[in-house]
Amino acid sequence: STVTSSSEVPRNQEAHPGGMTLCVIAR
Repeated sequence: STVTSSSEVPRNQEAHPGGMTLCVIAR
């Protein structure tokens, strides 16, 4: 599960940098 989440983070960042910030806050 952790590996999948880690892989999804960078992908979202490329699609929209704002998404990464939201991911960090959610964590």
